[in-house]
Amino acid sequence: MTPKIITESTTEPISLAEAGENVRAAMDTNSPPAYVEAARITKLIKAARQACEEELEISLVAKTLEIAGNSFASVIDLPGGPVRSIVSVKYLDPDGVDTVLAADQYRFSDYARASVLLLAYGVSWPSARTDVDSVRVRYTVGYPSDDSPPEEVPEPIRQAMHLCIAHWFANREAVDENARAELPMGVRYLLGKFRKNMGV
Repeated sequence: MTPKIITESTTEPISLAEAGENVRAAMDTNSPPAYVEAARITKLIKAARQACEEELEISLVAKTLEIAGNSFASVIDLPGGPVRSIVSVKYLDPDGVDTVLAADQYRFSDYARASVLLLAYGVSWPSARTDVDSVRVRYTVGYPSDDSPPEEVPEPIRQAMHLCIAHWFANREAVDENARAELPMGVRYLLGKFRKNMGV
């Protein structure tokens, strides 16, 4: 199940200054000085982060995600972690009334390989209308980059981003926020220990 992005941080794990220095970008002569290709480097940073997120199936920046289904399940997977908190669990009751499930009726666990939503002990899921998107779970994920330093993202992942940025910058490939390209040599090695299927 692919979650829907409700909100996404505008703070990246790598700053423009870091990326510009790493690729040895040219500076203009204005005051204050700035990188000549600042806009392009900014797009490369975002594209590198998204490529690493796709490879790892995790979120590297703070996001609010929502998944939806046509019924409750005994265990509800929460993709796109690391999961930070559950915002809400909503469902359509048999009469079609949109209802918020009380927080004491469920619990969150991240001890397994995947983050999941479970019933609280001794509780049963309420009756929900069997319909498209009748059950919706909203939750926060990612490294809290809005109010934490970039070091919150593990350094091997940041270095993998730097490799992507430098490769695309040097090869002058057209990259926008939706671009996907073959990852340069060394990136998958750096990301290896953080892969979801390894339980990390």
